[in-house]
Amino acid sequence: MKSMINAIVTEELTRIFKTYVLKGYYESGWEHGGVFLYNIWKRLRAEKTMVQALKGINLRVREGEFVFLVGPNGSGKTTLIRILATFLLPTSGKAFVAGYDVTHQKREVLKNISYIPSLLAGAAWAHVGLTVGENLKIMARLFGYSEKTLDEALRTLEIEDLKNRVFGSLSTGQQARVVLALGMIKNAPIFLLDEPTLGLSPEAVRIVLDYLKYLNEKMKVTILYATHHLMEAQKMADRVVFLKDGTILVDGDPKSIIRSVGITETIILEIHHAYFDIGKVLHEIEDRCIFTNAELLESETGEYVVKLGVKDSGEVLPEIIHKLVSRGSRIKNVKVLEPSLEDAFMYYARRGPGSAEIQGNS
Repeated sequence: MKSMINAIVTEELTRIFKTYVLKGYYESGWEHGGVFLYNIWKRLRAEKTMVQALKGINLRVREGEFVFLVGPNGSGKTTLIRILATFLLPTSGKAFVAGYDVTHQKREVLKNISYIPSLLAGAAWAHVGLTVGENLKIMARLFGYSEKTLDEALRTLEIEDLKNRVFGSLSTGQQARVVLALGMIKNAPIFLLDEPTLGLSPEAVRIVLDYLKYLNEKMKVTILYATHHLMEAQKMADRVVFLKDGTILVDGDPKSIIRSVGITETIILEIHHAYFDIGKVLHEIEDRCIFTNAELLESETGEYVVKLGVKDSGEVLPEIIHKLVSRGSRIKNVKVLEPSLEDAFMYYARRGPGSAEIQGNS
């Protein structure tokens, strides 16, 4: 049973970035001043624009929860994580981590978090020519942690055998576990992870996720994990928060989110030779589908993957196959699957912002 005390709280959190867009163009053949005049011209022609990365985010993460922050690139995930880690200031609103204000009590916040932008980037502190043990000892001394704590972290993560290995000789998965060991040395009660498995091999991803689950379940660490991998969230999350364009679309546990959409089956069709308007065909059956989607794989061969979220595949599938085949396409493969978080995200993303909280959180 998870604790009901809030480890992370945001209240109407907003972040606006100022950017400059260059108007006009530059011809390399400029005479009389060349690049010097071009740089002056750039300053005169640049137009300031405002980008609202977060739009009034209200979020609560309870102590001991494993919460996935999911959304496409540009949804605001990284901005939110960086504000909680005190690396960015909010434009307006408030955020609290472990009860401390991220704007006015940064020192206290930093004592309570382990922030990892990615496990490969997190390894940037390590000297590739030193052993794992030597690297960790340097970091332990730097942050004032005992060697006993270091040994406990290595033992917990089952990487004691790597202690005398040169860091540069390790695989990416092994390096990732060493970075997690650094987080454990700090013994922080809250982990903030921003795309932590980016660039890792599938084997390394599995290892990392297993140990994060261990930290959450056995060590009672609160984890806020930003990613765009929905299958990871479906398997591991206590709660999933969908972000899009700086707003929360939906917040709830994975099973409740999927049920809320009303999909009972997902149809996936791989088709070839579809040299016609797929969108028009899907529009003809939209009234019997929760959502429809077509992804073009290869235009020259007319390859598409068509995905339908439905309540009854027996009602929709024969009709959609007939419509596709009668127009000259060929069905390569058909699958009928249970609905997933990806299907739910597709549904809510098309509905737009709603900040809906799904009942039934675990």
